[in-house]
Amino acid sequence: MKEFFDAAKSGDLNKLKECLNKNININKLDDEGFTALMLASIFNRVNITEELIKNNADINLQTDENWTALIFASFYGHSEIAELLLKNNANLNIKNKQGFDAFLTAVFYKRIDIVKLLLKYNADVNTKNNEGFTPLIYACNHDNTDILKLLINHNADINGKTNDGVNGLMYACLMLKEDIVKELLENNINIDEVDNNGDNAYIYLKSNENNESDNEGNEDLKTMNRINDMMNNYIK
Repeated sequence: MKEFFDAAKSGDLNKLKECLNKNININKLDDEGFTALMLASIFNRVNITEELIKNNADINLQTDENWTALIFASFYGHSEIAELLLKNNANLNIKNKQGFDAFLTAVFYKRIDIVKLLLKYNADVNTKNNEGFTPLIYACNHDNTDILKLLINHNADINGKTNDGVNGLMYACLMLKEDIVKELLENNINIDEVDNNGDNAYIYLKSNENNESDNEGNEDLKTMNRINDMMNNYIK
C-alpha cells in the first residue's frame, strides 16, 4: 500500500492507476491515519483527487481527530481541491474534534477564496466551534475586514458570542482594530452587549489605557480615543 499512498502524495497518476487496478482498498488509512484522498487534498494533487473520486473513494471519511479531505483543503487553502470535493457531495457540516468545520477553518486561516466557495455551497455562516467562536468573531479578532464584510453580506449574526459571552466588537476593541469596529458599528452591532463577567465593549477598549508610555503606547492611546469617539457617535 505504501506505493499507493506515495503516488497520492507525489501526484504520480500512472502509479496510482496501477495500484487501483490491483483492487486495493481505496479507503484504507496509512500509518498516520490518512486516506489517499486526504493526502491528495493536503498535497494539492488535483489529478489524483479526480481519479480517486472517479473510483468511488469515500469523500467524507475522517481521521481520528475528525478531519476530512474538505477540512484539509480549507486549512491549506486548496480551492480547486475543495471545489472538486464539494461538487461530489462532500459534507461541509462535519466538524473536527475542536468543533471546526471547513468553513470555520477557512475563516480562521484567512482563506478568502475558500470562504467564497463555501458560501456558494450554503455553508453555515453562524457555525461555532467548541469554545463558541463563530466565523464573524474570528474575522474580527484576526483583523480581516474583507471576510467580515462577506459574512455580514451573508447575514451572519453580528451579535454572536463565544461561550464566555465575548462578541466581535469586544475583541476588536481589545485589539484596537479600528476598521473592524467601524464595520460592525455601521451594521448595527449592539454596543451594550456584555460578556459573562458583565464587561461591555467599552471596558475592553479601556483595558488599553495601561499600555506603556512609549511611542507605540501613545499611538495605541490615540487609536483607543478614536474608537471611543466613534462608538459614542453610534449610541442611539
